[in-house]
Amino acid sequence: MKNTLLLSFGLFLLVSNAFGQTPASASTEPDRILGARMDVAYSEDKTGASIRVTNISDKVIDRIYISSGSDNGARSMSILGGNIKPGGTSMLGMGINGRVFINLEAIVYADGSMEARNDAAIAEVKEQERLAREQHEKELGYARDFAVPNPTIHMPLEEQIVRNYYAKLSFLSQIAVVPRLISNLTVQVPPKLTEAEMHELLEDQVHFILSEFQVGDFSKIESSSWALLLNPDAPQGVIEVNSSSAGFGLTRRMDTLISYQAVLTPLEQQQNRREQIARDVRSTGISTVKDMVGLAAPGDWSRYAAFTVHAKLQGQDISYRALFLFAHNGETVRVFDPATRIPIQLNAPLYPTVLVESAYRELPFLKAWVDKNQLSGCKKFQEPEICCDPSTDRCGLASEDVARSLNLPLDERDRELLKLMLKPLPAPSPIPAKQAERPCPVKPESTGKK
Repeated sequence: MKNTLLLSFGLFLLVSNAFGQTPASASTEPDRILGARMDVAYSEDKTGASIRVTNISDKVIDRIYISSGSDNGARSMSILGGNIKPGGTSMLGMGINGRVFINLEAIVYADGSMEARNDAAIAEVKEQERLAREQHEKELGYARDFAVPNPTIHMPLEEQIVRNYYAKLSFLSQIAVVPRLISNLTVQVPPKLTEAEMHELLEDQVHFILSEFQVGDFSKIESSSWALLLNPDAPQGVIEVNSSSAGFGLTRRMDTLISYQAVLTPLEQQQNRREQIARDVRSTGISTVKDMVGLAAPGDWSRYAAFTVHAKLQGQDISYRALFLFAHNGETVRVFDPATRIPIQLNAPLYPTVLVESAYRELPFLKAWVDKNQLSGCKKFQEPEICCDPSTDRCGLASEDVARSLNLPLDERDRELLKLMLKPLPAPSPIPAKQAERPCPVKPESTGKK
């Protein structure tokens, strides 16, 4: 039952990385990993799979590497983690989109030793771990900078961090629809959406109003009911947040545009989620915040911030209580928001380079959006960033970075291409009206007389 609780609380780590296009085919090579067994159950329509990995060794497994691929050459590696003890299992669900193989590539034990299915898997895992270490160091730097408080704002550090997270998610949800609006202007000529409708689409993204903050030492809430963290009476998973990272640009300049889209989930699932939480808590004997943290988020937590969230998305309003835990002066954060998944990765710069350094910036609509969404005096990172002002619950492009970006020259070929894309297609030539057919002349019948 403990494994069920781990799944419900989202404790497993899933990281997907796109690999180069390599020929892929169904693998017939048997797994050579002695310490783990993988079972895969495909959905009826073959668009999803449920994967269960069982630890059949006598050691604790720290990480599991699973590869998947399709007949079009796409391949990805997923990492499943969770301190799996001997005899324990861990599971993940996967949307497969036509994938034709799923392989257990390697396991890494808690003592650092590794077992893999072949030498190629060993090399691949080592490269993944090298990249992961580099990314981890970068993320630690982001967390340190993001946690630096603004001394001119008279509110606790923890409240500033919380407000920055929600404001940044709201701003990035706008960026998620900007490519669609650019396509509306450049591909759909004339545009399908009017300028007023485009502004309405931007404003219809998720917004948060935070209030009633309680901030203090973690020790003050350790003996409180576990419901302070999971809040079973709140809306459960109403706002789903999906990250997007894709190449975007014109022919001469392509950049990765990262955004987070917030979408509503069916309210009909609320009661089922509450009942599942209650079952999981009963099965583990959890009663206090300390019990819950020990299982779901072990760490050296020193501070907390509890607050009320009022969220609005696509005309629907919800209100509930949420809570953040903090360690290392705010550099480490754990989010307990029952209704909205708040990604920790929001503490990264996430600067939308392509929107201000490509020819797209000359689109009047995008130019007005950039002008409206600049903030000054909130820059924290050395690199270009989206920065936030917790006193106004706003995030935007750091004005210092925008000024530098706008001074960069544009590629003239991209500029000319954009002009061509903005030109309306020539109207089709009118089809000449069909002329009425004249009756054929009728010859007089011969009488046979001369």
